[in-house]
Amino acid sequence: MLLNYKCKFLGIFLVVSGIILHIFITFFDFRLEFLTVKVLAVFSWFTKPVFFKIINNNITNEIAILSFLIGFIIIIFSKEKKETKYIKIIRYKAIFHAFIFQLCVYIFATLFVYGIAYIAIISMIMPIIFIVYLGSFYIQKHRKKN
Repeated sequence: MLLNYKCKFLGIFLVVSGIILHIFITFFDFRLEFLTVKVLAVFSWFTKPVFFKIINNNITNEIAILSFLIGFIIIIFSKEKKETKYIKIIRYKAIFHAFIFQLCVYIFATLFVYGIAYIAIISMIMPIIFIVYLGSFYIQKHRKKN
C-alpha cells in the first residue's frame, strides 16, 4: 500500500516548494495575480462573515499549504529503499509518538492558550504531526543501524 521509495524526492520537492512559497507570502506579501479566482467559500470572514458564497480569492497561500501537506504525505507514505518488517514496526511506533505528541500539544493549548493564539496553535498541529512522525521514524531507524 506504500508508494515507491523514489516518490520521496517528489515529496521533498513539494515540501521545500511549499515552505519557500509560504515564506515569500508571509514576509514579502507575495501573491501570484493570475491565481486570483472565484472560489466557493463555505465560510469566509474578510470584512464580514459569508456562508456558502462564491468569492474572489487569491489562492497562492492555499497552494503553498497544499504543496507542504501533500509533500509530507508523499514522504510518509513512501517505502524505504529496503522495506523490512522492522521498518514497519518503526512506522507504527513513529505514528504512536506523533499522535501522543499532537494530543499533548492540543491539551496544553486548550488549558493554557486563549483567543487568536489558540487558533494559531491548533492550525499548526497538522504539520507538526508530520514533522514529529518523520523525526521519530528516522531517529529510530538510525538507532537500529548503530
